[in-house]
Amino acid sequence: MGPSLPYDIWCLVANFIPKLELSRLYRVNSAFFHMAMNERYCQVMIHDIADENTRRCLMNMSPVVATRVRTLILRPHLFGKFMNTHIVPFAGRLNFVRQAGKHIKSSALLRHLTCMTEVTSLTIGCYPSDDLRMFNSTTLLIAAAWSAHGSRVRSLSLAIPLEAYPKVLTAAPTFKSLEDLNITLRVEHAIPIAIDETIFSLIISFIGLHAQSLHGLSVDIPRAAVNPFRFFHNLGQLPQLKRLSINLPLNRLRPGFLTGIDSFLRKQANTLRDLSILICDLLPNNLSLLLTPDDFFSHPIFQVQIRLTYLELGLLPWTKTGQRSLMTASLTRYLYPMRMTLSRLALRDHTLTFTEVQSVVAVFSTPGSQLQSLEMRIYFLSCNLLDLLSQRLPNLHHLELGFEALTGQDSGAWIETVYWYRFTHSLEASTFFEGMANRTYPDWALRRLTMPTYYCSGKWNETRALLVAALPSVVTFNGLSPDEFVKVPDYTRSY
Repeated sequence: MGPSLPYDIWCLVANFIPKLELSRLYRVNSAFFHMAMNERYCQVMIHDIADENTRRCLMNMSPVVATRVRTLILRPHLFGKFMNTHIVPFAGRLNFVRQAGKHIKSSALLRHLTCMTEVTSLTIGCYPSDDLRMFNSTTLLIAAAWSAHGSRVRSLSLAIPLEAYPKVLTAAPTFKSLEDLNITLRVEHAIPIAIDETIFSLIISFIGLHAQSLHGLSVDIPRAAVNPFRFFHNLGQLPQLKRLSINLPLNRLRPGFLTGIDSFLRKQANTLRDLSILICDLLPNNLSLLLTPDDFFSHPIFQVQIRLTYLELGLLPWTKTGQRSLMTASLTRYLYPMRMTLSRLALRDHTLTFTEVQSVVAVFSTPGSQLQSLEMRIYFLSCNLLDLLSQRLPNLHHLELGFEALTGQDSGAWIETVYWYRFTHSLEASTFFEGMANRTYPDWALRRLTMPTYYCSGKWNETRALLVAALPSVVTFNGLSPDEFVKVPDYTRSY
């Protein structure tokens, strides 16, 4: 009976079996075997013989196994020595051929790549620690990846410096099924240099070839050395684009710096629905250079009106009282036009006070609001915070709350020394337990609650039990069922 069931039925059965247990059942029947093998070889990274995935690819990759690969991460710079004997690698590079235990020619790797015919997600990487000269000598590997995966790839990531784009894109095919494209705009040197405009033109042309299929575009600008103005300003309209993610350095948001992003946003205003804008270099030594909230929100990027359904916004860690009040006013003013269209909102890199949460929630408390998912970080998980969210956002389905400590009632006043005192004072946690003991939110639509574990001096067990009791409608806590959630060991408790 068992072995004769269709494969699709076994796939449904497998949904109720933990992955660890499923891996132990691969000998039960061929269906479980195929599932286990698909899981094992779903993602392959080709980089270094010290990497387990690379070793497995080189030693065990038969044509049958190769067809199980769905995600391929190709970081080939270490293979440059063997593709071109004129390249002398830096000291310390591993001779993966000798260490592999048997001789493997580069032709074997090419054969493996061409056999991976079912890849749908492809990453080509040359990272800051990689040797660009050696990477540029691996064009045969990249060409093999292009020829093997061009027809099926739906997601393509080019994590390479601008200097490498001519080598990579010149022979690139048109990806007929490409839906998501992730690109990096960085140079090998940290100091600003003149960038050959033909490189931007090459990237823009590549994007234009896929304008009719692209639904998502992600642009990572990790350093201020690259001015993205010409790229964004000259990038044409992408008629199918729904998702845009931009990661850029703080300096590019300063007054007077033109990014061209606002121009591109206006072109995409009719189609764009998901927008992510994050700041990539918020390091401790940069905090003294923070923009004021007025300067930040007056940047042209934030003047473009778009009917977004999802917004992920990286704020700055403003801590001064005056800055906080300005931030609240500017943020709510920016969010207000989207109050009837946003269904998901994520605020990053700034810890909110209760008063600031009140202001944000007030924007979406109007009848007809579509907000169903909210992600933010706050100082205190408090009883009045849960009261506020359940009453003002009754239709919220997903909530992600990062928090520092527990308290019964949060006044929202921002006094740094007082917050630090309350953070370290265990009596504040006891007021939360007392306040939550008689609270329940049966009418709240909340179904998924995510709370990264915080340092709570061994009070996490009590907290979880109270939350599960107070939120009977929640289906998953941190991705676990209520029963599983309360049984997870308390790693904050000292034994």
